Amino acid sequence: MAGAMEEVLPKDVAALIKSLIPMLASQAWIFMGKVVNPLQRKVTRDIEQARLAVDCAGALLEKVDSFLSSDERTQLRQLLADLRLNFVQSQAESNRRQEV
Repeated sequence: MAGAMEEVLPKDVAALIKSLIPMLASQAWIFMGKVVNPLQRKVTRDIEQARLAVDCAGALLEKVDSFLSSDERTQLRQLLADLRLNFVQSQAESNRRQEV
């Protein structure tokens, strides 16, 4: 059992945090309504949940930055930039829907 756990769990905290950022990104895409929610099998939108996921991903990236390779840093920063841009667009769409 210990061997199986070692294969699943990251080797250190930095590795764990690096794996959490894409997980939060996936949730952000779902809550922005950009990806079908796999559990409900439909598009769902919750802009506040999306905001929380994006903000947490950004905070984690800031904390783990010094532990990243140059390639990892570039990839995760690009992911976060894409998330933030799409969040702003989703928030604007949400605001327009509320005005109608």
